[in-house]
Amino acid sequence: MPETLGETIPPTIPNNSSEELFGGQEAAPQAAITPFENERHSGRLRKYEEVGIYGDLPVCDVVRFRAKYGRHIEGMSEDMQEEYDYWYFTLPNKRKDKDKYAKHVRAWNRRTKWLSDIPETESGGHPAIIDLSEARQARGC
Repeated sequence: MPETLGETIPPTIPNNSSEELFGGQEAAPQAAITPFENERHSGRLRKYEEVGIYGDLPVCDVVRFRAKYGRHIEGMSEDMQEEYDYWYFTLPNKRKDKDKYAKHVRAWNRRTKWLSDIPETESGGHPAIIDLSEARQARGC
């Protein structure tokens, strides 16, 4: 006659109570770890005409600075410099832009609007902006 299931299990298997599996009522020790904050924020940091979520200059000020001084603002990465040069300092071209042509035209029109507000001097150049925040408030940007 075959043995039953209960007879085949050895009697030395421990009781699988929750206390044996998970320990007693004492709290588990916690590590003292400071919260992590990403220094390189991902996503779009700049807004077109307002200060960004982390205090970044608006795009209009970045474009104006680049147009006036012929260089980018301090601390801008190479890939972002290339992006700004492409969208705001390269004429839109249907053949090269293909499906991004409409987006490029919108960016170029924003650039034209932002640069048209800047008064020109007798020499044909633009005067230097001393404080960008005061200039931004004056133009409502």
